[in-house]
Amino acid sequence: MSYYAEPITRLLEELERLPGIGPKSAQRLAFHILKGDDAAAGRLADAIVEVKQRIHFCSRCFNFAADDLCEYCADPQRDGSVIVVVEEPRDVGRSFGNRSIRVGAFADAGRTAMVIESLCTSMPR
Repeated sequence: MSYYAEPITRLLEELERLPGIGPKSAQRLAFHILKGDDAAAGRLADAIVEVKQRIHFCSRCFNFAADDLCEYCADPQRDGSVIVVVEEPRDVGRSFGNRSIRVGAFADAGRTAMVIESLCTSMPR
């Protein structure tokens, strides 16, 4: 039996599905959302919908991108002859977010065969 109204229970269940979010964290997030104004909740919901609709994999390196190429592959100052392989697309920004690093494509190691084939055909010779 839930001690919360059905919409709160549903929100708690959905938040707990997120990685690293257990019951206590889900409660903190849910009650923060509930205490906030409607506009803040709407902005959060809109941001989630927008990221799901607009973000896809870069056609060259499989990083997250809003356009055909991610910001790294689209940067003309990057050295396209150097490839850095990371485990997850989220690791690109964490490891190489410094704009002074001028390496080329980034690849998702979880898609290794597809990435290597794609990079081999798109890299300058």
